[in-house]
Amino acid sequence: MRMGIDVGGTNTDALLIEGKRVVGWFKTPTTPDVTSGITTAMKTVLEQTKVPADQIQMSNCLEYEDGTSGEIIKDGRYTIF
Repeated sequence: MRMGIDVGGTNTDALLIEGKRVVGWFKTPTTPDVTSGITTAMKTVLEQTKVPADQIQMSNCLEYEDGTSGEIIKDGRYTIF
């Protein structure tokens, strides 16, 4: 499984995927220190999905349509590691 984190000016998103299927996602306000928002998003996705942290690979950013569609948009701007 892969987790992507996108830190924006307004929100921080965490997205957990397996193949092309969205397993879980969470959106939280971006925090002034940035790290707190990232930590909240990551922990919440892992808690909601019950996926152990050692079972995921990390990515700096994933582009996705929305958390409910399960469709990943591949537009060439982002790389999944």
